[in-house]
Amino acid sequence: MVTTKNDSKLVLGPRGVNAIYGAIGCYDILSDAKSFTSWIDKKYPDINIDELLPGYLYCIGLIVGWFAKGICYDETFGLTSDPAFDRAVFAGVPPEEMDRTCEKASLLYILSYDVKRIKSSKNFSKSRHPLNDLKRNVLDIFANHLKENAYSDFPNSKNELYSHLIEGTIWLYFSCIRGSGIPYAEAFTPLHSSKEEDVIIEGTPEWEEYIKSDDYGAKDTIIRGYCYSLEYLIDQLFPNILDTECLKYLHNTENWYEIQYIYDHLYGHIFLDLDNDHEKDWYLYSFKNDTKLSKESLSTIFDKLNKIPNKSLQEELDKVFLWYHVGFLDASAGPFSGMIAFRTLLIGAVTIKNQMKNPEQVQVRIFKHHCFKGYDYSYAILMEGYGSAMDYSGWIVFFDTDTDYSGTGGYYHQLIDNDIQRYMQYLNVVSFEVKKETFEKYVMGIDVATQNEHSVSVIQRQDKEIARANQKVREIQKRLETTQDVLHSARGLIMELLTYYDLSRSPDTSKNLDWNIAQNKHEIDVTYVRNDGTVIFGECKVSAKTTDLDGEMKNLVNKMKDWKPKVGNKMGHFFFFDELSEKEVANYNKLKMKYSRGDVVIGEYDVLSEKIYRDQNWKSKARDKLDYILKYNDKKV
Repeated sequence: MVTTKNDSKLVLGPRGVNAIYGAIGCYDILSDAKSFTSWIDKKYPDINIDELLPGYLYCIGLIVGWFAKGICYDETFGLTSDPAFDRAVFAGVPPEEMDRTCEKASLLYILSYDVKRIKSSKNFSKSRHPLNDLKRNVLDIFANHLKENAYSDFPNSKNELYSHLIEGTIWLYFSCIRGSGIPYAEAFTPLHSSKEEDVIIEGTPEWEEYIKSDDYGAKDTIIRGYCYSLEYLIDQLFPNILDTECLKYLHNTENWYEIQYIYDHLYGHIFLDLDNDHEKDWYLYSFKNDTKLSKESLSTIFDKLNKIPNKSLQEELDKVFLWYHVGFLDASAGPFSGMIAFRTLLIGAVTIKNQMKNPEQVQVRIFKHHCFKGYDYSYAILMEGYGSAMDYSGWIVFFDTDTDYSGTGGYYHQLIDNDIQRYMQYLNVVSFEVKKETFEKYVMGIDVATQNEHSVSVIQRQDKEIARANQKVREIQKRLETTQDVLHSARGLIMELLTYYDLSRSPDTSKNLDWNIAQNKHEIDVTYVRNDGTVIFGECKVSAKTTDLDGEMKNLVNKMKDWKPKVGNKMGHFFFFDELSEKEVANYNKLKMKYSRGDVVIGEYDVLSEKIYRDQNWKSKARDKLDYILKYNDKKV
């Protein structure tokens, strides 16, 4: 709750509704590709507009991702959810891998599909149709519902608050850059995988290797288009607010984190002049919604599922291979069966084709296998042969040929890529990303030699390699168990120290402040005395998701009852690092009522990560390191 000048009590709107509404406002502005390109042509006539397309589409994807995150948060529109969906979102599973057993999972699948369609656009003109499809078939349905049903406790007009919400969304989620290079919205989107095995964590040796790789450089190519998209969004809402220095940062930045200058500039021009601290909430949590979407609206949205092809991976691979058989070569046995053989066949196939009249292109397939360090690659060439009424063609597959991250493998990759680029006009190249193990199983299933039982020795050798790898994994797992126990204790201690530090900076919470107090076989994380004499007993937890709140509240109440010396009013207070979902907030409030009795009361909770990212005093602190240590929490702390 917040208090205005007339002391009326105002309840903030839920995060889900405001994320959805704010994202819709941003999308309405930026998705008008014709207006964006006209603005560029008028303001920056010397710019090649096509160079901005990757960054523009990336920004669009982030906006839709923030809308999708709002769907995950929301409990007011009546979209069904289930435990499988909640777990999938928590684990960072992308929509295409989720079981569509509830409406939220289905909607995320639609959004992911539409974003991929939008990002596949070759130019701005071709982007308009998929951009308008998403707006018309999904976003406008939510927008019209909110225009009719959304309301606010704040004393401003609805139009004014909506403008503030869009402005605040751009400020916090698109001009704020986390760590050494991702927009804040990127950290929230559920439209791509954020599973631990798919994420390279900042500060690790793998991250240092990654930022030196071509993959990281490829991401940097979208900065320019993203910066002009951000400038366009800001210019439509705050005309002339960006001074020469701001434009210099936007037009010349080579580092994502330099965009943070715009975040600080907007903060100075929007928030510092507000009369009351609570007015910042106008820009983030203005609206509430108590009305569910109608069945007709939901039907309009989910009818689209019938138009989305729902192919299995095997069906997708069958299509990539044009339904031909394959011959399998295990390139990991040595370059003679991989890089050398592939290059020889590629050049030979191109030479033979060019001797024919009206030659068709040589069919080439590139298969990318994601791994922690980058990608492993397999290749395939279609060997064509035809009789009078027969087609003898088939693929030669070069399995596990090279990599894009290691020395020798990287050298092989460069040689092959050079050949493909040299002969590109004679080739039809299709790339497909698939897990290495899945691809190997699929290919061996349609490999002619395997079906004729001619490749048993290859399978036996691979079985031995797998057995050795499994033994190595078991050894590593034993070492990791010890490391995880140490990390578990360290995270808890860091959380207590972080809470102590934050409390010590305020005169309202620093009186008799102490931490890690042991008494009667109990341990209190932090204690302090409020100005009214109430003793606060603080319990520090990284995340409510991994905390047994019922048990922790019960334990805290027992600690307060047994506390000596006896004091007057006692209040339990929880400090979390991660924000709570709406379900977790409801559970907290329910348990708070359950355990508050007499002079022993459970009070509110604080979320330290929100303080850290909003408080300018934290700007110079190592916020990204705190995220690295505390966010990836796999045990109860």
